[in-house]
Amino acid sequence: MDSTQDIHTANDGNKHVEMDSYKEELWIESDGNGIEPDPPTNNNSNNNNNNDDDDDDDDDDDIGMTDLFADPDPYDEFSFSFPLPSTSTSNPDNPSPHHQCNIHLFGIKEENGQTLHSTGLTIWRASPLLCQYMIQHPQLFHQKATLELGAGLGLCGILAHHLGAQPCILTDGDTETLQGLRRNVEYNIPSSSSSSTPSFHDTPPQDNSHSHRIPQCHQLRWGRKISSFQTLPHCAEFDVILGSDIIYVEEILTPLFQTVHTLLKFNSESQFLLSYARRNVNIDLVLECASRFGFDWRTPEEVEGVFVFFRHSQQKEEEEEGYNSN
Repeated sequence: MDSTQDIHTANDGNKHVEMDSYKEELWIESDGNGIEPDPPTNNNSNNNNNNDDDDDDDDDDDIGMTDLFADPDPYDEFSFSFPLPSTSTSNPDNPSPHHQCNIHLFGIKEENGQTLHSTGLTIWRASPLLCQYMIQHPQLFHQKATLELGAGLGLCGILAHHLGAQPCILTDGDTETLQGLRRNVEYNIPSSSSSSTPSFHDTPPQDNSHSHRIPQCHQLRWGRKISSFQTLPHCAEFDVILGSDIIYVEEILTPLFQTVHTLLKFNSESQFLLSYARRNVNIDLVLECASRFGFDWRTPEEVEGVFVFFRHSQQKEEEEEGYNSN
């Protein structure tokens, strides 16, 4: 990739501020599970006779996904329907008569999920569970700046948009997943310039940065270039951060909570909603890491596996301020 940095000027009120532009990079989840990947090795001197194999590899990259083995039809579509309270519709000027949110996603069959280099290409059980909690608490999202980490196909972030989240930012670190995420957002919340129906094979549309009412999709690798990410429009800080089934290895816990700590607003109402599914990381390790970064948590009884994290230091400060004012 080009290592040079573009500089552009942003209008900040009456000031003009120079800042580094945020550049996406080619990265596949299996290269390091969220950790800095090893640099590619250069074996050109040993592979002078392997040009045909290189061409085949390029063809595989063009497909956009790998390791589908022998499944002749690995693709799948996922449909969800959620009831929306009338006060939470994302378009109050033209609400749905039944206030129903229908979300249709393109991805890979769940049974192929573990064989892919990118786990975000399918729907996992924790995402609908988090959506269930979101529907029960729509007030958390109405006119709230919302960020989804490891968005995958985009289910929770798209629902947050329909619950009134503004702005709504969906992110994933994986290049292949990010392409599918953008297609799904465009399909479910088409921009005014969109005239065709995207599918999993289409070239992903460009972000529509002209309107904060349309969710934006950006690459975000936890713990890396966070300050640069914050220079993007509406990405400085958030009221609500979402994550569903995003913890697969212990090594990503510190960069995950470092990212949440940096991007979550410092007030008692800000929350990080995590839908956790037990895989290779015990929940005790997750909670221990959260505590190190200054978070308390609670586990709502109505939805299995959902953890609500909030800043305990900020809560104590506000309680002390309230006591001193009396």
